[in-house]
Amino acid sequence: MRILAINWRDINNPLSGGAEIHLHEILKYIVNNGNKVTQISTLFKGAEKEEIIDGIRIIRCGGELYFNFAVPKLVIDEMRRNDYDIVIDDINKVPFYSPLYVNKPILAVIPHIFGKTIYNQADPLSATYVYFSELPIRKIYKNAYFEVISKSTEDDVVRRGIPRNRIKTIECGVDYNLYKLPENRKKPNEKTIVYVGRIKKYKSVDHIVKAMPYILERMDVKLMIVGSGDYINTLKSLAQNLDIQDKVFFTGYVSQERKVELLQKAYLSIYPSLIEGWGLVNIEANACGTPVVASNVPGLRDSVNIGRSGLLYEYGNLKDLADKVIYLLKDRERYNGFVKSSIEWASTFRWKNTGKETLNYIESIIK
Repeated sequence: MRILAINWRDINNPLSGGAEIHLHEILKYIVNNGNKVTQISTLFKGAEKEEIIDGIRIIRCGGELYFNFAVPKLVIDEMRRNDYDIVIDDINKVPFYSPLYVNKPILAVIPHIFGKTIYNQADPLSATYVYFSELPIRKIYKNAYFEVISKSTEDDVVRRGIPRNRIKTIECGVDYNLYKLPENRKKPNEKTIVYVGRIKKYKSVDHIVKAMPYILERMDVKLMIVGSGDYINTLKSLAQNLDIQDKVFFTGYVSQERKVELLQKAYLSIYPSLIEGWGLVNIEANACGTPVVASNVPGLRDSVNIGRSGLLYEYGNLKDLADKVIYLLKDRERYNGFVKSSIEWASTFRWKNTGKETLNYIESIIK
């Protein structure tokens, strides 16, 4: 088969995240099973206009802010040059509306739809643009098939008017060559909790900082915020205002290897986001032997095995967040039980399973 994929960013883009990892792992599996895959994505500084990554042919063109306007011509030109069997349209924020100019079967991959939650992430003008861009999905993609990454997202897409029989939920996996237990499984004596991910407003990382005084009243821990983003300075000011700057540390951007090392050494991984499609970092932390505490919101609740791999807290409830952290860390025997169960839970998620299910789904769509 020949497959054409469209996504805002490819795996090598400095701004890539969970959505890009998800699509790349799927495409890599498809290529490894004898198929040809081309992906069209944004051109970024220092990138080549075309290159091969893990067997996937990457074509880059257009800037980050206007890529969606460049996509129709890029896709039409590429489909004239090569005969593709199906187009994978990764809907992440602003859709590409591929059914308007593609006459082949379309598989729309949706990590999650922002809806009104986009107003918690972007400025009012940008948020309004994204919000109204998502509204026509039901009509424009009415003949497409959909792949989502969690039951929460499936329910959300159904609420927006997509028939459930055109949607397939296929969960994410974990790269076990990277995310694994350390050789020395003993945690350091100093207790550290971590947040790993983009530092964006909608990720609600400020909730962890605000919960720290409640936690520090009962036990000594430090918080490490791992990642980069435009919300870091706000968080640094917040830590200073709360007079806990000696307990909150910022790493900035780190390599994958360093990210794994920090997850392995941490006692807990915290994910306080308002909305996610899944919660890949939760599973990655579990694979490293680290339980999680996450907000009880769509997507994140799908990635936590409550009482085994971690706990959920009421979004925005700082005391509930602090209580869940204390509950997990105060009792050594209880904590060790969560570590053991976390590893077992993570072991059930494999990228090869995600890729295999997606490839089978694509073959059924084409038939």
